[in-house]
Amino acid sequence: MQNEKKCNFCGKEAEYDGKTKFGPWAYMCKICFMKNGIGLGLGRGQKLKKEGKEND
Repeated sequence: MQNEKKCNFCGKEAEYDGKTKFGPWAYMCKICFMKNGIGLGLGRGQKLKKEGKEND
């Protein structure tokens, strides 16, 4: 199954799932994560892993 999540800010393919500086969590592309995310780690956020035929 491929990552089909979209950035909640701009609609591009999401690369991160994380807490935003506004409080709620969101799926974010790299640019929006850099602008609105609070970082990676427990309670902060995670980088989404792409899965596909090459990783099955």
